[in-house]
Amino acid sequence: MLLETTIVPRPPYSLALSARHRSDTTRRFRDGVLTLALEAAGRPALARVRQRADGRLDAAIEGAEPRPLFAFPGIWRRYRGPVKKDGPAVDLDVFSILTTTPNALVGTINHERMPVLLNEERDYETWLKGTTDDAFTLARSFPAGAMRIVAKGSKEDLGTAEASA
Repeated sequence: MLLETTIVPRPPYSLALSARHRSDTTRRFRDGVLTLALEAAGRPALARVRQRADGRLDAAIEGAEPRPLFAFPGIWRRYRGPVKKDGPAVDLDVFSILTTTPNALVGTINHERMPVLLNEERDYETWLKGTTDDAFTLARSFPAGAMRIVAKGSKEDLGTAEASA
């Protein structure tokens, strides 16, 4: 099964910069394409994302079984000011993803929080067009039974390695 879509991120957005901040054995950024290894219904699947010259992202997910789409609700705003004390003023788009208490599955990995996951059209509409009170009702843990861990491994904290050198 192949799912293809075009995503229009708020400019300025750089897939290359975003991919640079996260890397592990399931993700690779090469020749302008971010490739992610996924598991769908116990079988491997691949997602590929490429940024067009106009900033749009072409995304394709290929796998043997269909998987439901989901979204992370988040907020953004433009910040103008220094990044460091007494530094020059810069313009930045800053983002935050809504988090909540982890469910039983995510709690085995992170006991503090998990991203809120939206997977119903009505929830997308509530987040984007509803009242603030309605949006806050979405801040709930996703059912653990509807999730599965698809990659495991150890993470090396480069900051710690550099600090001890």
